[in-house]
Amino acid sequence: MLKEISYQKLETKLSPQQIQLMKLVQLPKLAFEERIIQELEENPAIEEEQKEEIDESYKEENDIDLSYYSPLSKKKNYLESVYTIHSNSLYEHLKNQLQIFFLKKEDYIITEFIIGCLDKDGYLRRSINSIANDLTLLLNIKINESKIEKLICNYIQKLEPYGIGARNLQECLILQLKNKSKTTSIDLAIKILKISFKEFYKNNYKQIMKKFSISKLKLKEAIYQIKKLNPKPGIIYSEINYNTNYIIPDFIVTNINGKLEISLNNINIPNLKISYSYIEMFKYYKNSTPKNKTFFFIKKKIETAKLFINAIKQRENTLLLTMNAIINLQKEYFNTGDKLKIKPMILKDISKQIGMDVSTISRVVNSKYVSTEYGTFLIKNLFSEKLINKNGKKISTIEVKKILMDFINQENKNQPFTDNKLSQILKNKGYIVARRTISKYREQLNIPIARLRKSF
Repeated sequence: MLKEISYQKLETKLSPQQIQLMKLVQLPKLAFEERIIQELEENPAIEEEQKEEIDESYKEENDIDLSYYSPLSKKKNYLESVYTIHSNSLYEHLKNQLQIFFLKKEDYIITEFIIGCLDKDGYLRRSINSIANDLTLLLNIKINESKIEKLICNYIQKLEPYGIGARNLQECLILQLKNKSKTTSIDLAIKILKISFKEFYKNNYKQIMKKFSISKLKLKEAIYQIKKLNPKPGIIYSEINYNTNYIIPDFIVTNINGKLEISLNNINIPNLKISYSYIEMFKYYKNSTPKNKTFFFIKKKIETAKLFINAIKQRENTLLLTMNAIINLQKEYFNTGDKLKIKPMILKDISKQIGMDVSTISRVVNSKYVSTEYGTFLIKNLFSEKLINKNGKKISTIEVKKILMDFINQENKNQPFTDNKLSQILKNKGYIVARRTISKYREQLNIPIARLRKSF
C-alpha cells in the first residue's frame, strides 16, 4: 500500500538586497562602471553626488583619488589623456639629455647604466646596492653607494620629464614640484608631501590643516598643485598601441614604508545619492488623500535607489574585507613578489577567516585584477591546493608549477624530459608529485608533451 508522506523542504531564499549585492560583487571594474551608468539612466530618483575637494565634515570621501597617483595602476583614460607619440624610447630620450652635463667618461657610463635600470614608468625600483654589484660584475667598475646616489640626485633626477629616477611615488611628486616656479601653494604642497605624505594619502585633511596651521583654502590650493602632477613620468615614452586591451585593476596594493596598503580603484566611480527633487515630491504626495499612481511611482523609484546605493556600499565592504584577508595570508608574496612565497590557499580559507559564504568569495576573486609593484594579475591566480613535501611542509601547487617550468626551460631540447622523468626529478628535490599530476600541471601551463618539445 502506498503511503502519503509529507515532508518539509528547507530553502534559503535571498532577499532583494542580497540578490542585488551578489550581482554587483561579481562585476569587475569596467562592468561595474557600466552598471552604475545604466542605473543613473533608468532611475530618475538616483543621481550623482557632486564632490567637494574638501568637505566640511573632513570625512574620507576620496576627494583626491589616490589610485590616480599610483605608479602601479594602469588606467586607460589617464593614458589617453596624457599620451603623446614619441619616436624615441625613454632610455634614448634620457641618454640624449646627458650631453648637457659634460660628465667624465666613467660617470657617463655609470649614469647611462642607471638609466637602463629605470622601469617603463620612469621609476628606479632597484636598490643602489644591487646596481653597484652589477656595475662591478658586468662593467668591472667599482663604485661606492654614495657616489651612485649622488649621480642619481644630481643628474638623472634633473632630466626631463621631471620625476624620472624617483624611488617611490612620494619622491616622484616632490621632484616635479621642485622644478616648478616657486609659489606659496607649491612650497606648501612640497611640505605636505615631505612631512605628511601618509595623511595626504589617507585624505586626512583635518590633521594636515592642524599640523601646518593652515586654512581650508590654503590646503585646497596646495592639493590642486599636487593633482596636476604626473604619477608616471616615463609612461609617455612607452611603446603603447591604442588597440591594446588594457587591464584595469579592481584593487591597488601599495607598500608604504613596509606596510601594505590596499585600496579599491574607484576612479570613474561616482558617489550616488537620492534625488532631492524626488524626496520633496514624495513628501508632497504622501500627504495627499487618496494616494495616486504618481505617489506609488515615486515611492518605488526611491526604494529602488536606496537598495542600489546600499548594495554599492556593501559591495565595497565585501571586496575590501576579502582582499585584506587574502593579503594577510599571502603577506610574504606581496612583500617580495616571489611566487615561491605563495602559500596554499583555497576559497574556504578566506570564507572561514571573514565569515562569508564560499560563493561570495568566488564572485569577488573570479574576474578581478589586483595591481602591485610586481605587476597586475588575476586574484584567482593566488589560489591553489596544497601539497606536502618530504619534510612534511605544506607547499602551494603554484610553487610546484614554477619549479616544473624551470626544469622544462633548462632541459636539453634534443632529449626533453618525459612526465615520468619530471616526476622523478621533483621527487629528488623533495616534491612528491605523481606522473598524472605532472601531466595535469603541464597542460595547465600550456606546455606540450616531450615529443613535441623536441628540437633537432
